[in-house]
Amino acid sequence: MTAMPPRMTDTHEPRPRRWSIEEYDRLGDLGFFRDQRVELIDGEILEMSPVNWPHIVAVKKLDVALTAAFAGIGWTSVQNPVIVPDGEPEPDIAVHPGRLSDYDKKPTDPPVLVVEVSHMTLKHDLKRKPPIYARADVPEYWVLDLEHRLLHVFRTPDASGAKYDLQIQLGPTDRVEPLFASSASMLVADLLP
Repeated sequence: MTAMPPRMTDTHEPRPRRWSIEEYDRLGDLGFFRDQRVELIDGEILEMSPVNWPHIVAVKKLDVALTAAFAGIGWTSVQNPVIVPDGEPEPDIAVHPGRLSDYDKKPTDPPVLVVEVSHMTLKHDLKRKPPIYARADVPEYWVLDLEHRLLHVFRTPDASGAKYDLQIQLGPTDRVEPLFASSASMLVADLLP
């Protein structure tokens, strides 16, 4: 008599292997991601799209504008990791309170503003990322939409931390004031390439 292998049932579906922030950082320290653009989102290591010239220009314009807006009260971090529950996304801009010299280690408190410049990743930036930043208690999240020339502004995480209570779209002729630098008013057109 030949033994039959056990039958697979729906309860034995393969599932993704989730990575912790510590494991992800260790892989990076070991050079595993050398010459790759990746980020950790909800425990998954995702490849990031390559950047093009309009993206580079928009990130630089945002960095200059936000550095001026937050002078003396915050500092900008460009395309560096931000610690969130189950992840380490690398937004195009994160604004942290205080001065850079106040931090001798990677910031663990949420930034006051996170900005993504989006062209090829618009759906991901508008659908998947807002709940991630809301759960991390980031008070304000922007998506600069290069294709449609819009700034999507998400503000005030709801009580459950699952989404933002306020979501608005601003066109090139509109102005935006960051929540934590409300005296700074920026024309959206000046942020676009």
